Amino acid sequence: MNRKSMFFVLALLVSCCGHSGDAPRAYSPDLGLGDTVDLVLIPRGERMIGSDGADAHTWEIPEVWFRLDYILYLGRTEVTTAQWERMMGKYPKDSRPDWPVTVSWTEAMEFCKRFERLLAQRTGREWECRLPKEAEWEYAARYGLPPGSAWCVGKDPETGWFELGKCAWFRENSRDHVHPVALKEPNTLGLFDMLGNVGEWCFGRFAIDKNVTQMLAESGNQPSEDDSHPYRGGDWISAARECRPSTRSGERNALYNGFRIAAIPKSGASPQPCIRVTLGTQVP
Repeated sequence: MNRKSMFFVLALLVSCCGHSGDAPRAYSPDLGLGDTVDLVLIPRGERMIGSDGADAHTWEIPEVWFRLDYILYLGRTEVTTAQWERMMGKYPKDSRPDWPVTVSWTEAMEFCKRFERLLAQRTGREWECRLPKEAEWEYAARYGLPPGSAWCVGKDPETGWFELGKCAWFRENSRDHVHPVALKEPNTLGLFDMLGNVGEWCFGRFAIDKNVTQMLAESGNQPSEDDSHPYRGGDWISAARECRPSTRSGERNALYNGFRIAAIPKSGASPQPCIRVTLGTQVP
């Protein structure tokens, strides 16, 4: 594919994407929740991750700086059941098309690898697609928050309570069930449901005896399927204190977590604010 053709393909992919200033919208093809996926560019920079707060577990400390110095895209929403069926050719039981799909870590990684091949076909260049690394995920979840802030919106000036309910489904407002993606407000990057609803699988290995500094040092290591894997963000049955960007948890292939795609171009390319990818059925 020549440069002119590649530009035309990318222009088509980008043209329908929204932006971080969009008002929150319910399940809609405009958000890329059926047969398309929106990849949002994460701005480069440096942010503090981890925690030194009273609510932090030992594996969430200390606060450290993480620098994002490469092109990174994340899915605007968690992968939905409809998107999963479109790519994998099977429909999880007891799930609606607009719900975040809940699968094992291994299954989530397989989806990302199929998406990697599809994205290469769509754009004519090579990509690395996988689950987000923990530092990447937290960097994106915290983007736009004041330094040290643990929450997604801020403090209500009258009640003093953090307005987590504006951006997340958690124990106090979920009515004991999962909800469709993108019903709550997105964060400043236009990413929906980073906190609450379902936990999100991340790339790597999780151990309660490893703190954030050790997590960063080992982030380049290749995890095995038998490891305990990290997930982030809390879920619809989590208390508010567990729906923080710094909250870390781990499981070995549990079936109740969702995920969003991370995509990194392998070759030089001009970053686009958003790339919309039309899904193929059962990409080999």
